Amino acid sequence: MVGLFRGVSPSDSTELPLPRYLGVDAYRSRAWGDVKNVPLLYEEIFEFSDADLAQAEFSAAPNGRNYHLVDGYRAYSADIQGEINFSAVDYTVFCVSRRSLSSSESQCSGWGFRGRYGRYIVDLVLRESRYESVGSVTSFGRKMFFELVEAVDAKGAGVS
Repeated sequence: MVGLFRGVSPSDSTELPLPRYLGVDAYRSRAWGDVKNVPLLYEEIFEFSDADLAQAEFSAAPNGRNYHLVDGYRAYSADIQGEINFSAVDYTVFCVSRRSLSSSESQCSGWGFRGRYGRYIVDLVLRESRYESVGSVTSFGRKMFFELVEAVDAKGAGVS
């Protein structure tokens, strides 16, 4: 993983109950970081029985259904024209904040990516550590998040 996450083992969780209300056949989640001075990187992978079900879920929730959009957080689409060439069939990249953002997106308290690869959907979330004191956000930016998204997207290439 990119700089901050080297040496931080993922916490795999494959025994979670399947979110059956979404119609998924398989589900996997894992997280890195979320310790002092290291942000949380969270990944979820949903497998559907066919691409149409995955497309329906993606259309219903293009920013995902992650906890980071509750408690007043809003997703703001990020303008990524020409920055990343995705292999995902459908994708959304967004900044998460409790306040309106300037065009610089410097106030992002989290970043999100949702990509659909055939019958699979991948959600990737990067946000501040919950161990940081209120108001002191661990610094991570658009470039760092995009490097992570590119690595995940490359793994999804050719998956159907």
